[in-house]
Amino acid sequence: MADKLFHAFACGKEYMTFRDFCTVVLTMSMASVDTLINFLFDMYDTDQNKTMDEDELKECLEDVFGPPEQVR
Repeated sequence: MADKLFHAFACGKEYMTFRDFCTVVLTMSMASVDTLINFLFDMYDTDQNKTMDEDELKECLEDVFGPPEQVR
């Protein structure tokens, strides 16, 4: 998930400055719950078809909970 978040906010750069980081933290902290949920959904909807297929859902769940062999 960190990889996806970095690419979403790094604006095509291979790094983030402290200012970039602060902007992200401020923006995310002020966003509504609905905005954050939509942002996260869009982050995993890799084909951008506004639906989540099985592979996209697996990737999301693995990022949140870890690989299936680690979940108990």
